[in-house]
Amino acid sequence: MTSTAEQLAAYKADIDAKYARGYVPAKTAAAQRRQRIEEDRKQPQWLLLDDNGNVDGWHTYSRDQGWDTEETVWKKFEPRKKDRERLQAQGWTVIRDDGRSRELKTALADPGGP
Repeated sequence: MTSTAEQLAAYKADIDAKYARGYVPAKTAAAQRRQRIEEDRKQPQWLLLDDNGNVDGWHTYSRDQGWDTEETVWKKFEPRKKDRERLQAQGWTVIRDDGRSRELKTALADPGGP
């Protein structure tokens, strides 16, 4: 049988381990998520819009990762040429956005994202 002091030490060790793993309380996590969304809004983005103008996908502009031209962005969003051509024929578009468009604000407001 363990003593109260041993139980207390074990409990303290469990709590210390929990917080050492980077536990983030829900309120802090939500604040961090809002901050990331706000930072994303300030950066240029690429938006993939469906034929109705709704955001289907988005990615931060990045020259070093191949997200710098409309052609390379299409290849990133849809790697298969046949599917890219089909989407383009149906009216899907890729646009570069400076973070002020209605479409991007709507997409970033949804935590699940497109």
